[in-house]
Amino acid sequence: MQTNLIDLMETRGEEGIRLVSAGEASNVLGVCARTLRTWAKNGKISSIRTEGGQFRYNVVEYISRKSIPPTGV
Repeated sequence: MQTNLIDLMETRGEEGIRLVSAGEASNVLGVCARTLRTWAKNGKISSIRTEGGQFRYNVVEYISRKSIPPTGV
């Protein structure tokens, strides 16, 4: 089953944040896992590393920031 943006926005964890695997984030954003790691390293997308060493990404926050026009333009 493929995750879509609506599913991500409706399903939230304990803190109200929905973190998804690299595969789910890649499907929703249309980029590869390597791009996600680069974006996370550069602060473009929020991520955490699980105890097992896997990354989880906050796709909803990323999309929300992208839909807000930059200030001062």
